[in-house]
Formats: sequence, structure tokens, C-alpha cells
Amino acid sequence: MALAAILWLTLRPNPASLLAVPAQCCAAPDLVLNVLLFVPLGLGLALLGLRPRLAVAAGALLSATIELAQHWWVAGRFASLSDVAANVAGCFLGVLIVTQWGRRAKWWPVVAPFITVAVVLAWFLGGYLAQPAIPGPSALTAEVAHTPAGMSPFTGEVLDVRLQGVALSDGPIGNLPALRARLAASRKVELAATIVTGVAPRGRSRLFEIVVGEGTVPFLILEQEGGALRAYQRLGLSWVGLRGPWLELKDALPLVAGDTVRLRLEATRRHLRLVAIRAGGERETSIRLAPELYFGALSYRATDGALWWNLVPAVASFVLLGLALANRPRLLTVAGLASLVLSAIGGGSALPAWPVVLLALAGAMTGARIARRQGLFAR
Repeated sequence: MALAAILWLTLRPNPASLLAVPAQCCAAPDLVLNVLLFVPLGLGLALLGLRPRLAVAAGALLSATIELAQHWWVAGRFASLSDVAANVAGCFLGVLIVTQWGRRAKWWPVVAPFITVAVVLAWFLGGYLAQPAIPGPSALTAEVAHTPAGMSPFTGEVLDVRLQGVALSDGPIGNLPALRARLAASRKVELAATIVTGVAPRGRSRLFEIVVGEGTVPFLILEQEGGALRAYQRLGLSWVGLRGPWLELKDALPLVAGDTVRLRLEATRRHLRLVAIRAGGERETSIRLAPELYFGALSYRATDGALWWNLVPAVASFVLLGLALANRPRLLTVAGLASLVLSAIGGGSALPAWPVVLLALAGAMTGARIARRQGLFAR
């Protein structure tokens, strides 16, 4: 099972390349994820009876093979010696857990405080990063109806585009200090556009994009896919190299040419909201900007805005919290409340969605029960 999960996660094309968003490096979270990815493999190899050296060597061989495959064949992936080192460390950690399991009541209480601090800090980091990012000193460039490689041309017309009320045209954005001052002073980043629809594309068409610097980092994107409208707004997650979610509004655009549609993308500290207004009425969709987006982004699947991609790693973090604080129920309650509530209040983001809260609490209880049954703490 560990081998199947590793191959599925590493030998698929990078979702960033599929979404036409450049891949970004995320050093610290990426290192932790590469370690954790190979821990189950080390556990499995040790439980199968392989000697520790052989198990670690098998993990190293698998990791090196994957990196070579990513370098030569897998689109959007990049080989790295640091990934191999992290994978080997994870495999070794899994082997070590099995070989030292008989002494778990001695070493687990030493590890548990570090796990607790890491989980709580991760939630607080999510509260700060799940918010709209304000462009820095780099130049901003507007690209109207450009056609990136692999996409269909937009056959309609973009009549007007405004960011914070400032009209934009194709090319470098002028008077950046004034625009940044408006963005920083406002509680909302707002893009308004008026378009005339064209023939519905077979694939995706790009209506509008704002890029940062030399055109490699997107700040804001509007795309059409059939009758659906897709929008990307850069969040603080990008500061640590992660990608935020895409908004998708189905049946937002008519499938015939010549209709006028007004579009509005709003980003506050708590929500992303996409609105399309046309003769047939108004349609909208939104995403809560809450701390669990950070955990979904770590899995590289927050890009589709699906809630369950945020649920899985968020709940896993609370299972770890329960394992670490099973012998201190009051501290477990405090740490859980701090992660779910104070992280959002302190960071200014939205509170976690209620399914996240319920499943996180269930995860903490499950982790505590496992810790007691497995004797992780001496009685």
C-alpha cells in the first residue's frame, strides 16, 4: 500500500503544469512531506522482516528511480538530491519505529512535545497564509486575451478590466506605487471586467492575467472552459511556495457568441468570491479562506477547491495531536482550540468550516485512543 501511494503521488504530472500555473519551490513543507511519504514504506519493509540496512537501501533505490523518472519522463516534475535524502530519512524513520517499538513508552514522550508544537504552529501559519497576497516591488504586467501554449484562443472581446477601480490595458501596469497603496489600504482586492463572449472553446481559454516580475508568477487569472468560468487569485500561500485554490463557476458564460457579461472577482481576508452577471441573471461561487487551506495546499490539491482535499491532511494533523497529548486531556483541549479558533482569529482568516472542526475533533479522540491502546505513555 505504501509503494502504491508513493508511485501514485510522484509519477503523475505536476498539477501546476496542468493548470498553467508555474511550479514553485516550497523548501520546508516539501522536505517534511518527502520524509513523511516514505515512513510507511520503512514500516512495511521492517514488518516484512527485512534487515534495517536492506530496508533503507531499498527505500534509497526506489527514491533514486523515481527522481530519474521525474527528470526524464514525468511532465512538471523535477529531480532533486535533497528529495532522495528526505525519502531515505523517512524510510529510516519507519524502520526505526518498528525496531524500537518495544521501547516506545520511553522515546514517545520525548517526541510528543515537538509534534504538538509543530501541529499548532502549522495551523497558525495557515491562518496567516490563507489570505490575499499584495504584490511586492516587482513589476506587474496585464495580459489580455493571450493564448498560452496548450490552450485555445479566446474568440470574444475583453471590453474593460479594472483592478481596485484602476483601468488596465494590455502590457506593463503603470503607477504601481498608487495601485499598491490602494491594495494595501483596502480590505478587499477587487477585479471587475466586462467581456463579449465568443464561441465556446473546446479546452480552456485565457481571458485575462496579471503576472508578477518577468511573467513567471501569476497574481490573478480569469479563464473560460466551456460555459464555466475559472479564476485564480494569489494568496499568502505563495510566500512559502504553495498554490491556492481555483474558483470555478459553472454555467457562468453563454455558449453562444455576442453576449455581454460583467465579471467580478473579490478577495477579502475571509473569502474568495467570483460573480458573473448577464441577461439571464447573476451567478456566483465562493471559497472560505480558512487555515485548513494550508493543509490542502501541502497536498497540491487545494487547486480544485474541493473540501475533502483540505479535510484529509487537517484531520491527520489532529490525529497526531491526539497521539502526542493522550496523557494530558486538558492540554489536548487547549491545543485543539488554539489550532481551530485562535489560528483563524490571530491570522485574520475565516474560521474553519464545520466539517473540518467535527472531523478534527474526532481525529484527536481517535489519536488519543490509539495512543492509550498501544501504550505510548507509561502508566
